[in-house]
Amino acid sequence: MDVLKSEIEKGKLPFPVGQTTLTPKKKYRARSGNDIEVDVAIEVFRDPTKKPFLITLVECKDYAKPIDTMRIGDLYNKMGLIGAHKGIIFTTSGCQSGVIREAEFYNIGIARLNYGDDEPLYEVERSTTSARNLYRSIVFCKDTKLC
Repeated sequence: MDVLKSEIEKGKLPFPVGQTTLTPKKKYRARSGNDIEVDVAIEVFRDPTKKPFLITLVECKDYAKPIDTMRIGDLYNKMGLIGAHKGIIFTTSGCQSGVIREAEFYNIGIARLNYGDDEPLYEVERSTTSARNLYRSIVFCKDTKLC
């Protein structure tokens, strides 16, 4: 949570300060009617009195072994059930073979955070553009298939 907040404040993630909320252990009502909890929810609002227009789900994996492809599938399924726009997995243990490829396929970001590091190492990113330009493309893109 602290790392995410810091990355947003530094402009390293495409979420505008002042319009973005981070909520730990956020519960959403899934389309199936069940409640689904995520480690951290990032919500971006144009108007604070309305629903968020951009939802990013963040799962934090502090495992002794590298994460496997099942974690990518779990997050992707949560995104679909909730209607989230993006997913990011933070891991302290790296990734098994095939995880990076799977994450790229599903447009899920992966960030590795080693203990003692102030900043994460981004293993999978959707875009190499600056956070500001990526944010603008998300907000202003008319054709979501091209975003």
